[in-house]
Amino acid sequence: MVAKIPAAGVSLDGAVVVNESSAAVDTRIESNANTHMLFVDGTNNRVGVGTTPDLGTGLHIRTSDGGGAVHANGDNLVIEQSDKPGMSFVSGTSGFGTIYFSDGADANAYRGFIQYGHTADQLIFGTSSTTHMKIDSIGAVTKPLQPAFLAHAASVQTNITSGTTVAFGTERFDQNADFASNTFTAPVTGRYRLDVNIRVDNITTNTAFFSAALTTSNYSYNNLISTNQWDADPAQMMFAMSILVDMDANDTAVVQVSENSSSDTGDVSTASFFSGNLVC
Repeated sequence: MVAKIPAAGVSLDGAVVVNESSAAVDTRIESNANTHMLFVDGTNNRVGVGTTPDLGTGLHIRTSDGGGAVHANGDNLVIEQSDKPGMSFVSGTSGFGTIYFSDGADANAYRGFIQYGHTADQLIFGTSSTTHMKIDSIGAVTKPLQPAFLAHAASVQTNITSGTTVAFGTERFDQNADFASNTFTAPVTGRYRLDVNIRVDNITTNTAFFSAALTTSNYSYNNLISTNQWDADPAQMMFAMSILVDMDANDTAVVQVSENSSSDTGDVSTASFFSGNLVC
């Protein structure tokens, strides 16, 4: 039997057509406890599930428990299949597809995103509008804000005394801006790889010992060389350290050198470097 309900704009003729005349009217279906279990906004061309659609331009889903709290266990949208369930975002070859994470009533005021760009064939992860990690077409992963720095001495530091902080006046790079005034400051708690390469000139055999230390907020790592038993003055000496250190947020790291001598003739060469990066 074929039934037509013109007043409601519904016809049954092997298929169900609601609002066939494309009028700017809403369609609402209730459930036992929700007056807007399914709602079609005929004026703004949006669909709401569990709500009047007022976010986005397509489908707006909202589920809540008895207290009105949004579920946090991932069951707001469930796609079930016994084999390989999935979800696809389809865009043009010069476009991109994005998942946005918002914490407010405005869906456009997003706090995080995952985006795939077809043109560059790359996947980007970020917060707000800032890229934090990028996977490119060859599978290389880059983190443009991951803490990393390299600095070297801009001039010779002469007549070293005990506990002298090495001056690294030139920054080759300082990703995330965590190095300043010869000091690296950890922006977050983690494990950092710190590398020190210090060249010292004009050390004499009158020096009992010369040492270089990587000094962090919670520990000092030392490299010491005794010279008072040498037959002749060395032209230069190299002190190298590469250490994985634990640092809390706002902990600091500096490089210090010491000469145990009455003459203090040792000079830190410009061929001295200090570098580091966050590992994990």
